[in-house]
Amino acid sequence: MSKQPDNILFHDKNFKRDHPCSSVEWVRIKDITANPQYFSNDPCPCDLKQGDLGNCFFISAIHTLILYFSTHRNLLHKFLERIKSWQRFDTADYTGKFTFSLWNGFAYQDVEVDDYLPVNKNDSNTRLFSGNRHGEYWPPLLEKATLKLLNLTYKDFDKGGY
Repeated sequence: MSKQPDNILFHDKNFKRDHPCSSVEWVRIKDITANPQYFSNDPCPCDLKQGDLGNCFFISAIHTLILYFSTHRNLLHKFLERIKSWQRFDTADYTGKFTFSLWNGFAYQDVEVDDYLPVNKNDSNTRLFSGNRHGEYWPPLLEKATLKLLNLTYKDFDKGGY
């Protein structure tokens, strides 16, 4: 697999990169993990990790969705199909763009985000986003897409209650 030069990868200029941590650095996923995976297993509630944000409400909501979907396997796979098949880390034509179809209260809306995630550059690049125990990147990308849909930032999310 050849790595695309950073200048041709998608960069979301509409996403507000505000974070409660003052020493944040925005890093592409491929620069955080050598061989990133979007999904390696079906989602399990016990897999999710909160990260350094005060967004337990978001992680709880995702837990609930996963529990519901795990009892309705056909819905789980429909949910997973909302991730477009071309959005893979392991292809030569990787674009750095991820699209989520999220419900905005009236209809599904496609929300595009890039693969930049916040890390704490003063603390050995500690991850400042949600994750899971398999190192999959669907939780932080879904978190980022949700923020964009709601027109919020990580700093807003850290306050809780959304």
